[in-house]
Amino acid sequence: MNAVPGPTFEDQAVTFIGRYAGLNVFEYGGVYVQGKRPAVDSVYDMIAPDSAILASTTASGAMVYGAISIVEDSGVEIYAAQRVPHSWSDKDNSLWTQRVSSRYCPAPADTATWQTYTVIDPAP
Repeated sequence: MNAVPGPTFEDQAVTFIGRYAGLNVFEYGGVYVQGKRPAVDSVYDMIAPDSAILASTTASGAMVYGAISIVEDSGVEIYAAQRVPHSWSDKDNSLWTQRVSSRYCPAPADTATWQTYTVIDPAP
């Protein structure tokens, strides 16, 4: 009897589930936190749990990037770049924090190469 291998964790957010009907199946569990107060922050899924994306890894296209907004002393500054570095100090705690931000999105040359599926609850 052949043992069925379990999921393979690719990184913190991506898990390889296996092959189904000739397709590699992955699960994406990435989340983001909205808010700045640890006791009341809200955690959201990057992709809704009842959604699926069918995409080709060999599809032609381009990686596009959105603008990054950073709060500076003079107000909000908007930067247009693939990666935007930012650093700031917390003098009360003797900390220097650094961050690199990027708003990326793969844009397929042929939109028919991607399909999204979402479970919709039927009306009562």
